[in-house]
Amino acid sequence: VLPTGAIWLLSEAEGAVKATFNSDNSLNLKVFAIDNGLVEGNNIYKVCSDSRKNEWLLTDNGLALIKPNDAKSNVFFFESKESRQANGQAFFSSCEVDGEIWFGSIKGRVWRYEFQGDKFKLLEIGCPSNIVDIKQIDKDRLVLATSKDGFYLYHLGSGQLQHINTQNHAELVSDEMVSAYVDK
Repeated sequence: VLPTGAIWLLSEAEGAVKATFNSDNSLNLKVFAIDNGLVEGNNIYKVCSDSRKNEWLLTDNGLALIKPNDAKSNVFFFESKESRQANGQAFFSSCEVDGEIWFGSIKGRVWRYEFQGDKFKLLEIGCPSNIVDIKQIDKDRLVLATSKDGFYLYHLGSGQLQHINTQNHAELVSDEMVSAYVDK
């Protein structure tokens, strides 16, 4: 359940259903799938909202942005059906930080969406695996969890990355991360 009150139900490979309640408490369902053109990837890994009440769908083939009171979605980083590769630009994680949303993607890519200007900037952290989770530790640092390369600490002010893995920290039992949690 998102702060907007929307309930999102994600299927294995058939898109997602957005459930909302009308003023009379009747249920309203809307399907987001390739078949109806509202998303470009049927594997939806995560749904999140931002401080502007936009909803984001993170898929195996790009991002879908649903703005408040918009009937359709805007899609980014997708491969068309004709040119789609076996591995499109998948997105797995998100974190809102100082007027931006950071999206974790494939091959060590983090796409930063700037609210001001509505544009994306790429941060490549230099690892071959997916960025499966991003969490803000404090006002200066983020943790970026990867699927096969441990995790990274990112300093927002300097842009410095610190790589933590089993090779440089023997106490770490695996380099395969699935999520991160910051206890505050």
